Amino acid sequence: MKSILYVTAFRPSQVSAGENYSLELIKALTMNNKVDLVYFKRRSESEFISWTSNLKVVLAFDLSYMTRFLSFLCDMSIFPVFNSRFNFARRRKVIRMANSGKYDLIVLDYGQTFLIGRKITEVRKILIAHDVLAQRYLRQNYLAGLWTKISEGKLMRQSNSTIFTFSEKDQELVMKFYGLNSKLTDFFVRPKLYYGMAKLATKYFVFYGRWSRKDNLNGLLWFFNKVHPLIKHKNYTFKIIGSDMPEKHKRRLEEHGVDLLGFVQDPSEIIGNAVGLIAPVFSGAGVKVKVLDTLACGVRVVGTDIALEGIKSELLKFCFVCNSVNEYVLKLSYLMESEHSRFECIDAFERVNNPNLIVNYINDSKNQ
Repeated sequence: MKSILYVTAFRPSQVSAGENYSLELIKALTMNNKVDLVYFKRRSESEFISWTSNLKVVLAFDLSYMTRFLSFLCDMSIFPVFNSRFNFARRRKVIRMANSGKYDLIVLDYGQTFLIGRKITEVRKILIAHDVLAQRYLRQNYLAGLWTKISEGKLMRQSNSTIFTFSEKDQELVMKFYGLNSKLTDFFVRPKLYYGMAKLATKYFVFYGRWSRKDNLNGLLWFFNKVHPLIKHKNYTFKIIGSDMPEKHKRRLEEHGVDLLGFVQDPSEIIGNAVGLIAPVFSGAGVKVKVLDTLACGVRVVGTDIALEGIKSELLKFCFVCNSVNEYVLKLSYLMESEHSRFECIDAFERVNNPNLIVNYINDSKNQ
């Protein structure tokens, strides 16, 4: 049994894919280890409650616009996304714990925590890069992307550390951008239900995401502004799963007759009975966990190149790449008019997805 200090940039929860990954990884680690948790949360969020004696919350930091601004002032050489959780007092507290001799390992979950761990040199570290953020910002603006790349490289080059990424694409980017080796693991996906065919009489498509994220919201609005006018005469039904939908957009979507479901604790049944997931994502980076959740249910995905990047080749045959309005119109029509067995997709997913790679690495006594 190891003693682990786990530092994560968000409150572990089921609210979104990244937070759910943190929650599931912590659950897996506490089966054989003692875990002390440090996390950050919005002031409106409730406190994280431990469910086992193997997990102890040792620090929780509240975030606000003011704390983020003050964090940036602490080190203005670093791109803001990386120092949004940082200040000297927080780092001193974490370093003091790390250097206490109590821990065998420090896990830094998300790039936003890497700056906090940079001065920790005596204890082995795991850096979990949910995506390569330089790619995200290079797609938006060259100068912002360059600043991100320089900052991310500094923070990934930490002594006594091992980097984990979630796709071969990100592994290649870490090597290309920073000359660093990294290890692969997979995301934990939400509980799955198994279907041979969709069971509901009413066929529908589903959208899924946290709608406070611009990557998700902008793609959703693009779809209903550009694609929906061309298919509304077909009376397709759409369900939208996810929290934080802005009120002004709720009203517009309801006018289209869309079923807004909000946050759903376990969306597996809704996704599992859908004709397909629509994922018009035109910005961002990293593997989109909603795509994995959908494929785990045996359901096809209709998405952009960016939505599907990092998805393993064995699973891409169950996806349809659509980057234009006409492509979406054609593929949605094809899916609506045809039947697809869930089993082949589910079997392929089960063969290639292994979220325990990082757990096994941490638990291995050789990796001290």
